[in-house]
Amino acid sequence: MKYTSKVNYANKNNTTLKAVIPSEIVETLGFTANDTLKWTINEDNTIIVEKLIL
Repeated sequence: MKYTSKVNYANKNNTTLKAVIPSEIVETLGFTANDTLKWTINEDNTIIVEKLIL
């Protein structure tokens, strides 16, 4: 499965960016508001995003 998202400014007054998680991924991984994501960047510039279970 492959999905795409656009990156936009989260706030026009700073450099923080945001992207929307596609609904198919939300449903598959069971994301809900206020979930915590862990971002890992590997040496080859691949990124792994994991839902943390706290």
